[in-house]
Amino acid sequence: MSFTLRADQKALQQGIQDFCTSRFPRDQLGAIDAWSFDPELWGDLREMGVFSLQVPEADGGLGLGMTDAALVFVEFGRALIPGPLVWTHIAAGHIEGAATGETVVGGIDLTKGQDEPLLLEYFDSLDVVLVLREDGLWKIPQAEMSAEPVRESLDPLTPTHLVTSMPSGERIGDTSEAARMAREGAVLCAAMQAMNDTTNPRFPDAYYACDICFVPPVEASFPEAVLLTETMIGIAVPKGNPKGIRTLADLAGPELKVGINNAQQSTLGFMTQGMLKQSA
Repeated sequence: MSFTLRADQKALQQGIQDFCTSRFPRDQLGAIDAWSFDPELWGDLREMGVFSLQVPEADGGLGLGMTDAALVFVEFGRALIPGPLVWTHIAAGHIEGAATGETVVGGIDLTKGQDEPLLLEYFDSLDVVLVLREDGLWKIPQAEMSAEPVRESLDPLTPTHLVTSMPSGERIGDTSEAARMAREGAVLCAAMQAMNDTTNPRFPDAYYACDICFVPPVEASFPEAVLLTETMIGIAVPKGNPKGIRTLADLAGPELKVGINNAQQSTLGFMTQGMLKQSA
């Protein structure tokens, strides 16, 4: 198994990068005070097939995989492309019109239990809201919900609303489907966040080997990625291992930046965090 991108994947990534650069030049990103939903941009994304990337060709999609989607969303994160991109993308196949972008979808992930307060991005622009719960996947028309703007958001660029009332909605998927969408959404969000600092990319001194979807954001910082192990813990470091990292205990050293999976969303991240604490 090789982590090297295929020629078609490199072409896909370059095409998305060129589009993002033409619409949002990097030298202008610093002047942005706030995002709003851009129907023209959304229309361009629809025509590019962004929301149907993983829909089978037989159903009118592009028939690509999760790795391809991650490559696309890395570039969206690099250019700070606005809009409920991830939710509309993962809703394809469940919400009519999501795959074509005609239906704008937002969402709330409650798969780990009720989380108050409930916050929703781009509320005013949504047609449908997906709610991922422990008991399945639920659909709620935005018109049946109430929310008020958050005046001081942690992300001032993204319009965020506090949900004040929300019906149960219609159950359209089981527990496994809700869990799958939560995982896919987490991967795509991670891909977008991996390169959202275009002027000062911050690379840790060490990375854990991970699933192929997480390789593209850091590929340029390492030699060609290869499969090292599927059963044992491995630590990937920059060429030459300048920090002399050999063991888990080394990762607990002072002034060392370590990138691990999200401990709140990933079993691997949770276990790694625990081992690092024990090694400290």
